[in-house]
Amino acid sequence: MNIEYFVDLADTKGMQQSSFLKPQDVALLVKLLAKREEDWRQVDVAQEMGLSQGEVAKSLQRLAKSGLVHGKRPNRTASLELLIHAIKYVFPVQLGPLSVGVPTSISSPAHEKMVVQGDEDVFVWPSSLGKKRGQVIKPLYPKLAEAVLKDKEFYDLMSAVEILRVGRARERKLAEQFLEKRIMS
Repeated sequence: MNIEYFVDLADTKGMQQSSFLKPQDVALLVKLLAKREEDWRQVDVAQEMGLSQGEVAKSLQRLAKSGLVHGKRPNRTASLELLIHAIKYVFPVQLGPLSVGVPTSISSPAHEKMVVQGDEDVFVWPSSLGKKRGQVIKPLYPKLAEAVLKDKEFYDLMSAVEILRVGRARERKLAEQFLEKRIMS
């Protein structure tokens, strides 16, 4: 056999797209869960999230392969299962230093009254648009903090997801109940 055949075969195998979910795929899934309607346009979602249309298209393909999205509609049951049972293991939280940013987790407006918090329990996504100082949670993708400020429902759901990633048992249980109510209703 010709050596060029093996080189060409190796090149095509290396070019196959990964079917593993990426962190921005989870954020896109949560955005679709927050949208509630099916008449959204990919270009609008890309703009709202600060992603390119190509990134959104590839994310939608991976979500579809995983059975989390069918066409333009998220599979709500499977999505809830992923978020509640797997998110903290698949995308473990990465805490950073103290910084100014957009409040998230139990520090976000939707969840700050969930439990009594001390000053050390303030969590933020780093952003120049934020006004609160706290411990940084590395966002699932770079433009997340800016994207949540454009969509309250997306912000509330993503903050609950962060509780699942960083919270204590009681906080996680309350976040699970919050997500179940919002996603399944």
